[in-house]
Amino acid sequence: MNFTDTYKSVELVLTAGEVPLLVGETGIGKTSLARELARRHDWSLVGIDGNLLKEGEIGGLPTVENGTTVYAVHHKLRTIDEEIAKGKTVLLFIDEINRCDHAVQQELMNLILNREINGYALSPSVHIIAAMNPSDAYDYEVVEMDAAQENRFTWSPITCSGSIGPRRPALKKRSWNSFPPIRSTSIRPTKTISTPPLAAMNEFQSSTPSIKMIPAAFQNPSSTTSSAATSENSSPKNSSNSSTPMPLPSSPIMTYSAAKPWLRN
Repeated sequence: MNFTDTYKSVELVLTAGEVPLLVGETGIGKTSLARELARRHDWSLVGIDGNLLKEGEIGGLPTVENGTTVYAVHHKLRTIDEEIAKGKTVLLFIDEINRCDHAVQQELMNLILNREINGYALSPSVHIIAAMNPSDAYDYEVVEMDAAQENRFTWSPITCSGSIGPRRPALKKRSWNSFPPIRSTSIRPTKTISTPPLAAMNEFQSSTPSIKMIPAAFQNPSSTTSSAATSENSSPKNSSNSSTPMPLPSSPIMTYSAAKPWLRN
């Protein structure tokens, strides 16, 4: 059965005073069904996970008081009593009933079928729903119940088709083209220098006069002559070469075009 049909069948079984047994895969919606049922009927939901119980835990450890053996009450059962004291109806949801130890399973069956355990009795205002995983699917480590125990339940298998209650919005499928482009995290310069085409560079360079960069010491030949004349009085060796200007050095001279706009900031 789908979710909706299982929900309706569980309501009918609880109305008849019986215990429904939800059978479905993990995550199929067994707990959600119990939660939705409690919400619609304004019941208090108390859940017990059989897979987490140890032997003697749900029945309580025995103590002796005034010569009488008294069993401690589990905190989940105390929660049921507190909700009953408030005038509420309680829905007791016992999950993983076939994934616990055999001794724990016997204790839970005693609470489900006889509605009492070690002197503690459930109130008539408590409805019980049990749930388990199927033993013939996947690799569940289950503890099989005998035929007598299985026949005490009203089986309600649940599948994933169908729904009840508020639906969550469906996830929209997206293609690879609909995702935003990936942003590059590489470091970029703060100023971009645009390089014009080679033909435009050659044309602009041919129409622009060139300026030779000459060191300051050789820019004014007259200044070098006067300096040579000044040193004539102090050095007789340079008297014959005082009238000859100093030649320019033979080192390479830097040349650049007067205007290159693509090199400007």
